[in-house]
Amino acid sequence: MSSAPRKRALITAFEPFDKWEVNSSQAGVASLQRRRGEALDAEAHILPVDHARAVARLRLLLRVARPEILLLTGLANEDRVRLERLARAPADAPLRPGPEQRLGEWPWTPALTALATADIPARISDNAGLYVCETAYRTALDFRAQTGWPKRICFLHVPPLSEEWPVERIATAMEAVLTQGAAT
Repeated sequence: MSSAPRKRALITAFEPFDKWEVNSSQAGVASLQRRRGEALDAEAHILPVDHARAVARLRLLLRVARPEILLLTGLANEDRVRLERLARAPADAPLRPGPEQRLGEWPWTPALTALATADIPARISDNAGLYVCETAYRTALDFRAQTGWPKRICFLHVPPLSEEWPVERIATAMEAVLTQGAAT
């Protein structure tokens, strides 16, 4: 009996910025990779916290990796994770012309259920913050509108590292969301 082929995924996080010496998204992705190892058919990459450089890097990664699933992650100073549904175009982002906003494609309700099952407080958000996180999300959704792939794209904001939010809990949140995105 052969198992179904695994879907190819690309996961991104951001480098440290502002007052954050460690970006929890970067630490979470690293932990997720160690945890899942070969079971995860995914590439993970760190994006710069710079609009133009993040756009260029993400476009290159999408063309080279050709993922079916893209989970973008970033740090937000909040006490829960946020599944971002919409991406707008920040004013200082070097984006191609397009609609005012684009909608991500993810199984939102199953992802929220998986997070609740893992005891991870979460909410859906329609405001990714108009910073480099939203620029990256919008870039990915614009890319999908032009190419037809990746099939699924989501942005997940995670809290900063803390006693309540150790890196393993952040990796658990990422894994729960990624698992739902890979489900058929």
